[in-house]
Amino acid sequence: MEGEEPTWSRGWGKGYFMDVGVVGFLLLGAFYTFAGFAGVEMACRSRLFDIAIAKISMKRPPQAETLKGLWFIGQGLVILAGGLALLLRLDLAAVFFLIGAAGQALYLGLLGPFYFDKSDPPDPRGRAQSQNAFVIYLAATAIVVWGTWTGRLLSIDRVSWWAHGAALAVLAGYGAFAAKRFAWPLADRGASTGSE
Repeated sequence: MEGEEPTWSRGWGKGYFMDVGVVGFLLLGAFYTFAGFAGVEMACRSRLFDIAIAKISMKRPPQAETLKGLWFIGQGLVILAGGLALLLRLDLAAVFFLIGAAGQALYLGLLGPFYFDKSDPPDPRGRAQSQNAFVIYLAATAIVVWGTWTGRLLSIDRVSWWAHGAALAVLAGYGAFAAKRFAWPLADRGASTGSE
């Protein structure tokens, strides 16, 4: 019928048809949602390790390591936000993916080699893996930008309010949880040890 919204362009809660493009965006969103969670978790575990070593050596963790951990948490949350937005097929996902790509480029090209990793550079294999992940993320970013440009991703007003609320709750809740773990990495460990 003329003027009817195409099935693939309908948002959550509006009964859209699952064509190949939609499935692709959902899979990509799911992957980077998981990647965001994993990145933040890795930063929190690294922080726990740094604090444990500091307790043993009775020295403060290097400032570069602390700032590196904060950077990774921020990057992980940006990637998580992009993944969640893509799961909802929001065109806002392109903004998060572009910010994430810029952050990774800044880390690999400047912050990592000249500050964060200057005193303890990663092995060549680890650096190569980070570069490969960045290339893959760039490709994903290009796909998301294409999806926004061609109208296959949706504006905010075309997605159900409850979906927005759920995504924001996950992002804010996990962000607060990660901040607590980073600020007090030994708190949960101490509680669990005391209860045994």
